[in-house]
Amino acid sequence: MILFPTIISAVIVLSFAHAGNENQKDNFQLPAWFWDTPVAGSALIAVGYSQQYRESEHAYKDAFHDGAWRLFRDLHSRISGERGISTVAEGTMNIGSTIRQEIDSTGFSAFSKTIIRLDSASTPTQRIMLVSTRDIPINRELLPEQSVAPEITGSHLAQGSSQLYYHESSSWIEAEREARIELAIGTFSSLKGQTEIVDDNVFQTSITKTDVILTDILTMHRRIDRKKGLVTVWVRGSVRPNVEKP
Repeated sequence: MILFPTIISAVIVLSFAHAGNENQKDNFQLPAWFWDTPVAGSALIAVGYSQQYRESEHAYKDAFHDGAWRLFRDLHSRISGERGISTVAEGTMNIGSTIRQEIDSTGFSAFSKTIIRLDSASTPTQRIMLVSTRDIPINRELLPEQSVAPEITGSHLAQGSSQLYYHESSSWIEAEREARIELAIGTFSSLKGQTEIVDDNVFQTSITKTDVILTDILTMHRRIDRKKGLVTVWVRGSVRPNVEKP
């Protein structure tokens, strides 16, 4: 069993490196499939990330492994734990989280051998790769960085965001993790709270608890806002309460 704890970042490093494809790093563009994930029937699709290395082949392999793992993880995983928020006169703040994602890695090695590499691209700080369970048509058109939020409706949808780090792959990975947590909490969770008065200051604390199984999760859209130093992703998928608790 592999556990992935939620990380609350304390240090933010803004990235001033612009995106581009592998041969045109000053073009500030990435393929359309990165901004809006293609949908093709029952095909499973994911984007894998890697930091950019001098040895591009190393980054290529890392991005493929990461993409294959994301496909495998999004077939079935568990998200459980608690998250606390405290509200005071000055505003709200996070007071900690024990929420984690658990994936049973049994069968991943065999699964990864069936995955197809559809396309890849790079920026000065990251390599990205589109992978799928079968060959599908994709839009390789290079597009400028997308910042306008997509218009999406329906159930079992969630979004997650992350600060923009120097290694942008870290930002996208964090945003995807946060989106899955929000999907879990937004679908099935319980809330408890309490109010304390300390030296005439009122502290309101709320604890959100969740324990769910995610299946067939897809990251649908990715957007970046360099002025705000923020990346955002939107996900969809199936969520059900975990009834097989250890």
